Amino acid sequence: MRVKLKIPNFFHFETLMKVRVTDLNYGQHMGNDVFLTFAHESRVRYFKTIEMTERNFFGCSLIMADSIIKYKSQAFLGDEICIKISIVNCTSHGFQLFYLLKNNQTKIDVACIQTSMVFYNYEKEKIMPFPKKFKNYLENQKLK
Repeated sequence: MRVKLKIPNFFHFETLMKVRVTDLNYGQHMGNDVFLTFAHESRVRYFKTIEMTERNFFGCSLIMADSIIKYKSQAFLGDEICIKISIVNCTSHGFQLFYLLKNNQTKIDVACIQTSMVFYNYEKEKIMPFPKKFKNYLENQKLK
C-alpha cells in the first residue's frame, strides 16, 4: 500500500537549496536520509522569517512526532531544489507541515514530505496545547 499525500493549494514559505556532494548516496543521487535534512533546514529558515525557532515557537517548543516521505524523482549533484512549505492539519496540540520539493531547473517534483509537529515543554517534558498567538498568526495568513 502506497502513502498518499495531498498537495496544499497555499504555501506559507519557499526557499532554495542545492544538492551537495555530501548529500549523495552510492547511486550518485540524493540519499533518502537527506530528504529530512532538507525539510529540517527549510523549516528552520521558514521559522526564522517569522522570528520563531523550534525551541521558542509562539511560547512553546516543538518536537517532531512523525514524518512521511514520498519520493517522486532523483536529484543529483548541483541540482537546485525549490522547497515550499505549508501548515496543514492543525490539532489541539500540534500541526503538520507539508513540504513540496521540486527541481528548480526542470520543475519536476522530487519529493513530498509531511512532518507532524507537537507543542512541547522541555522543562516539564509535557505536551502543550495549541498557542493562541500561533492561531492568531494563522488567521492573519488567511487574510493575505
